[in-house]
Amino acid sequence: MFRFVGGNEADPLNVTLAHLALESGSKGRGTAVRVRNFSGLFVEHVDINHFNIGLWADWGIGVHLYGCNVVLNNRGLQVGGVGGPGGIRGGDRQADPFMDTVVVEACRFAQNGLDINDMGSNRALGGTVIRDSSFYEYYLNPVQNKLVYIRIANRKGIVLCGNWFEGGHASRTCVYFGDHDHDGNLTGPCHGGAVFANHFLQTGPNDTIGVEIARSEAVTIFANCFEFAPHNNPIRIADEVGRNTVGQNSYLIYPDRVGYVDPIGGSLSNNQILDPRLGARMGSDLQIGGRVASAIMALTYGPRIVTDAAAGNYFTIPVTDRNPFTILDPMKPVPGEQILYDIRNNSTGPMGTITWGGAFKLAGQFIGPSNNKRKTITFYYDGAAWIETARAGADI
Repeated sequence: MFRFVGGNEADPLNVTLAHLALESGSKGRGTAVRVRNFSGLFVEHVDINHFNIGLWADWGIGVHLYGCNVVLNNRGLQVGGVGGPGGIRGGDRQADPFMDTVVVEACRFAQNGLDINDMGSNRALGGTVIRDSSFYEYYLNPVQNKLVYIRIANRKGIVLCGNWFEGGHASRTCVYFGDHDHDGNLTGPCHGGAVFANHFLQTGPNDTIGVEIARSEAVTIFANCFEFAPHNNPIRIADEVGRNTVGQNSYLIYPDRVGYVDPIGGSLSNNQILDPRLGARMGSDLQIGGRVASAIMALTYGPRIVTDAAAGNYFTIPVTDRNPFTILDPMKPVPGEQILYDIRNNSTGPMGTITWGGAFKLAGQFIGPSNNKRKTITFYYDGAAWIETARAGADI
C-alpha cells in the first residue's frame, strides 16, 4: 500500500504517517507499509488491519509507532532481518539488513499471527523499546497457528515495560528472546535486556510461557506480575551460558490467588535467581564481606511432618507426644543443598518411632532422644536422594 525506499541505507528519508486507517482489500495479503533505506519513520494513530505484514522496515534508523491499532494481520510489525554482508559499516563488518532504534508506545495489538517480529542484526544499534502497549488474543476465536506474541532475536539493548498480555489458549509464548527469527533462520543471541512492570495474564492451562530466554545474555526479568492458570510456565530459561537474571516478580494463580508453584522452568545453570521466596542462585564465584546466616525454621509437629527445603537449612521438630510420626521427603530440593534436623523430645517420656521418607538414605537406625533431650541429623541432596552426612552420637 505504502512503499518508501531510499537510494542507500540510512538515506535522509524521513516519513510520517498519521491519522489513517489502512485496510487490506484481500485478507492476509500484502504489506501495508514497507520502508527501506531511511532515517526516520513515525507512525502515529494509524489503524493497520488484515494484511500479511502490517509494517516492515529495515536498513534504516528509527521506527516509532505511537497510539496505533495493529489487528488481524499475519505479522504486525517486522523489523531487521538476515542477509549478506555489506552496508555503510563495510562488508567486513557483516552489516546485514539492520534496523536501528525501534520504539513502540501505547499501541494495541490483537489477533495477529505474530505481533512483533524483531529479526535484529549483527550491527544494529539503538535497541528496541516496547512500552505501555497491549497484546491480546480473543478467548472465543483463537488465531490459527499462533505461537508467539513478541519474538526478538539478535538484538542488543531491549526494554519491555508497562505492557499487558492476555490470552486463554494453550502453547503460546508472550515474549521470546533467542537466536532464531520467526522463519527459522539462525541469526544471533540477544544481548542486554530489561523486562519489568508488565502484566502477563493466561487464563487457560497447558504450556503457555510468559517470558522465554532461549539464547540471550544479560537479560533481567523483574517486578512483573505473572497471573497464570496452573500447568503453564511464567518464565522459562533454556540458555545455560548467557548469565541472565530473574529478580523478584509476583506469581499469581489465575484468578488472583497467591502461591504459584514452580514459576521458573527450564535450566537455571549459569543464571541468577534473586527472589526471597525462591531458592537463590548466584554466579560461580560469590564473595561476601560479612556473615551469611541460614534460616532456622520450626516445623509443625504431627503424624506427617512437611519440610520446605527452600525455606532454610536448619529445621527444629518439637515432639510433644509419644505417637509415631513420619518425616516426609523435603519439597523444593536443590542438588548440593544441606539440611539439619534438630529433633527435641518434649513428650514427657519416650518418643514414638520415626519413619523417614523414601528419599532419605540413613547410615543406620536413628534412635530418638530421651525426654527433655535433643538429637541432630544432617543430610545433603545429591539430586535424587537425601544422603546422611552426620548425626549426634548421643543426646544433647
